[in-house]
Amino acid sequence: MDELNYAIDMLVERQGLLSDYGSINLSSLNDNNTLYEFEAINDMSDIERYLIYNASKKQDIEDYLKFERDLNDKNSALDMFFIPVIIFNNWDDEMNFYQSIFDNLKTAKERRRLKDIFASKISIYMELNQKISLNIDDETNYVEYLDGKNSYTSDVKGYIYNISFFVLKTY
Repeated sequence: MDELNYAIDMLVERQGLLSDYGSINLSSLNDNNTLYEFEAINDMSDIERYLIYNASKKQDIEDYLKFERDLNDKNSALDMFFIPVIIFNNWDDEMNFYQSIFDNLKTAKERRRLKDIFASKISIYMELNQKISLNIDDETNYVEYLDGKNSYTSDVKGYIYNISFFVLKTY
């Protein structure tokens, strides 16, 4: 249940949802607590609906296929659109899960549906470092935005870095 609470907090923060827990509706859709339906109100006073699959503890193709069917059924209903959310341990876990599901699907239509869901879903990672430290070896790989005095002794307003995903992933 901790994973779910963390995921809800992340959704509230990332999606600009109202954090008033009286306006949040959460219900479990299966017995093993891997599928959830979540409703909340965004900052524009609209209801947003999410279908959450918790793959951080147990990854099962049957649970995923139920998640896919439920997403399809719910999005087929009138005036409803559910945003898919999948909880993973980390990025590697997500890639391994995707590949194992992809390998088990038999038709091009099923594989296309998997690609569509993974392209539109929100991923929540449980094992995420909130801050990383970067060492700058090559000064040509970043840009400093200085204040109006344009002096290196004045306060820096921001940095832009060119960093490869490989370097980020090693942290």
